[in-house]
Amino acid sequence: MEHVETPWTTSIAGNGFQSLIYGENDQTGETIAVVYTDQVDAEFIVKAVNSHDELVEALQKASEVLNTIANKLGDITQSTDMDTLNVRMLIQQALSNAL
Repeated sequence: MEHVETPWTTSIAGNGFQSLIYGENDQTGETIAVVYTDQVDAEFIVKAVNSHDELVEALQKASEVLNTIANKLGDITQSTDMDTLNVRMLIQQALSNAL
């Protein structure tokens, strides 16, 4: 099952207590979600969903570049450069969480 294509958008429901999230490309015109909170949270959700694929792609590319550098310089896990090691670990954790 696939999720509704992005970009998603949001609007405020008529009663002012709900925000609606819907897919711009959704041919049915149906609402994806009703958020029972303020518009700020609905916009945050939509921003996260709309940027997800590009962020995953950027993390994958960054991981590939760091792995290439590590292969050229030797095993980076033996390095004393903790910043480099930490960045690789953070990227891998973020990818794991996103996928």
